Amino acid sequence: MAQEGPLKEHDKLTVPEDFDLPDALIHPVPRPLPDNILHERHLKQLLLQIILGIIAVGCFVFSRLDWIQYMSLYFLPLAWLDWIGGGLLLIQFIALLRRNTLPVHLKAFRDGTAVPAIINDLVKKPEIVINGVPSQYAYFANVSLRLPGEPDSDNYVIKSIQLPNPDEYNCNYRVGDWVPALCMPVKGGYYINLYGFIGVDKNAGVIKLDKDKKLSVRNILKLSLLLMLLPGFFFVLFWNIYAMGRYSPLEMNFSDAWPALAVGAVAGLFFTFIWLLYSVRKAKMVKIANAEAVKNGESEEVYHDFWIGKGGSSWFIRIIVFVGLPLLSAVIIYCWAISLNALFDRSEARIEVVDIDRTYMETHAMVFRQYIIEYHFPGKSKKHKFLASYPHIAYFIDGKGAIVAVHKGAFGWPWVKKIAPL
Repeated sequence: MAQEGPLKEHDKLTVPEDFDLPDALIHPVPRPLPDNILHERHLKQLLLQIILGIIAVGCFVFSRLDWIQYMSLYFLPLAWLDWIGGGLLLIQFIALLRRNTLPVHLKAFRDGTAVPAIINDLVKKPEIVINGVPSQYAYFANVSLRLPGEPDSDNYVIKSIQLPNPDEYNCNYRVGDWVPALCMPVKGGYYINLYGFIGVDKNAGVIKLDKDKKLSVRNILKLSLLLMLLPGFFFVLFWNIYAMGRYSPLEMNFSDAWPALAVGAVAGLFFTFIWLLYSVRKAKMVKIANAEAVKNGESEEVYHDFWIGKGGSSWFIRIIVFVGLPLLSAVIIYCWAISLNALFDRSEARIEVVDIDRTYMETHAMVFRQYIIEYHFPGKSKKHKFLASYPHIAYFIDGKGAIVAVHKGAFGWPWVKKIAPL
């Protein structure tokens, strides 16, 4: 049976006489959810249904366009649009069936027993760390309480709901505070959480800070960069693959390539050090804030970053980043350099005959697909690759001849602009 009032005596713990439950927990179980929570849930569900429906319909419509079907020969996910749309409709249907299913923290508010708990420790830290990078944040509290029906009290570590952006949340609980906790029997024991950790009361426990939402130039620039980040990443990835296959010079010595590689490596090191300095500065700020929080009994924050970590895994990731980021940047700048060498080339073509070795397709990460013509110049063993289109590659036969249009290149790096069968 659920308990309607607080327990006034704990083993080795004395609950203050002035401790009272909030009005929302005085109701007998099952307690009604606050109107703002119901409205927020219904709004999120409606928004989810609308977004999934629009994307699903878009997938079905675009999958029938000729140019999308042609582009799917190169960008493979476009070939799966019907399946993606069907999957989204299935998710939409499942979400519709489960619209009345409450998450466990709201079930605890509705059906749980309210008991007093004292906070022994309070900290904000990441609950998931992937490759040394924090992914999800939450508040963690070490509390003492007595479960319903148990003779003795015990200590428990309790986690709040996930914080989408940890910098936008604060906790008005303090170490030593007596706060209401909710206990609900579940399979294998009890689900325990603090009333202020489940997001029901916007003014108790974990609260979202009211920040100025005015659109400044800085905020507009930040939003624009975020919107361009994912498309920009795929564009750079696609262009690097395209440039290596389409604009690679026929002959290029290291003495020709090292300036581009050096510029890329220096740029990569520069961004690496900027990243390092940001992490060190952030760690110092968190340390100062934690010192002030301890004085006031407020929650501390655990800042987790592989740059300041002390374990072997942190050092391993540092080495990978210090080596990998400059190398990646060098490759990107090299691809841009050979692209500029071809795109700004105004030289006359020199026609030469080549022998076709083979034609084949190559798929990268199950996302990008290339159609490649491999050839060599007569009397030379070195093989070259030319990135072609799907219709173009069908005209070439292995072992037969072809002609290529060789240009000098804007930087003096000869490259093949066109290839045609004899």
